[in-house]
Amino acid sequence: MDKLERFKLLSNSMPIEKKVELYQQFVATPEAGIERFIELAAAAGLRLDQAEVSE
Repeated sequence: MDKLERFKLLSNSMPIEKKVELYQQFVATPEAGIERFIELAAAAGLRLDQAEVSE
């Protein structure tokens, strides 16, 4: 499974509350929101870098 598919699965498996929290963080401070998503992805075994998340 490629990274894009794993990214989609991770996103789809997140509770709506977590998605709202990430969205709010991203809107307030985009860099912090990206870093938080990278951390969540890493906890799920998916390695992403800032450029991949920004796309």
